[in-house]
Amino acid sequence: MDIRQIRSFVAVVDHKSFTLAATRVGIAQPAISMQISSLEKEYKTKLLIRGPRGVIPTDAGRTLYKHGRLILRQIEEARIDIATGYSVTGLVAVGMPTTVATPLAVPLIKRVAERYPGIRLHIVETLSGHLNELLATDRLNCAILFRSAEQKSLEFEPLAIEYLYFIGGSLEGMDNSEPDCAVQALSAVPITLPSIAHDLRTTVKHAFIAAGASLNVVADIDSPRVALSLAADHFAGTILPLSALTSAQHAEFRGVFTRRLVKPEVTRTIGLCRRTSSILSDASLAIETSIKEVMADLVSSGHWNGIDLVP
Repeated sequence: MDIRQIRSFVAVVDHKSFTLAATRVGIAQPAISMQISSLEKEYKTKLLIRGPRGVIPTDAGRTLYKHGRLILRQIEEARIDIATGYSVTGLVAVGMPTTVATPLAVPLIKRVAERYPGIRLHIVETLSGHLNELLATDRLNCAILFRSAEQKSLEFEPLAIEYLYFIGGSLEGMDNSEPDCAVQALSAVPITLPSIAHDLRTTVKHAFIAAGASLNVVADIDSPRVALSLAADHFAGTILPLSALTSAQHAEFRGVFTRRLVKPEVTRTIGLCRRTSSILSDASLAIETSIKEVMADLVSSGHWNGIDLVP
């Protein structure tokens, strides 16, 4: 087995296609097929199978993929170390859901560039469910996620308590100057929420059940930007943390209010996650420390509202 074979194999699994993988690594498709065939002969087992949804790994293939990702990351980190000569170097991939990336990503990137020029930071912004998958396959060094069910394969370090808000128009019988909103007051009110598999949807559903309120979801929207646009157009309200709103969106909203949910108070715990088996490099430790520092700065300066840091 050589590095070219590893790179080709990982590309096939990532893209679920020999053709797309060939384009990604810059070689002909027959050459990739030969490399995979050589790997299967070397390990004396089938590594990939073609299915209706594309090429997928077997159990042995998933094991090789996990180790292959780690090998490729280490090679890239070695290249950066040699090229830069900085004391703390390496490639660090950090996953964030959109509501966290909105306030955090830009100041974090600036902080790391200033303090650790030898670190190449890779920000992955996607849904929290997908971030769990990326952590499980070692494609992320760490991720900022919400605590739901405990997972033995993941370490979770609480960072902050996040409050959820109803973002929408006037509510019948409620003073628009009220900063809070009882969950019961939203019974049957048209709202949009992320799809059922999403952590936020589950949290909101449990809060409505506890309040004895009827949840009226008129559309499943996995994009906070789209949900906020629908709220701004007075199509339907939504439930999100304040961090989902940019300053520009705050200015554009007219007749749209943000009210913190109470009775019961609806919160989520934001935390830093990594695989329990992960080896924490100097670069990864520097990034995790920077995340905590930047979060504290944003909260104290009023640039990240609607959360309380965990002491």
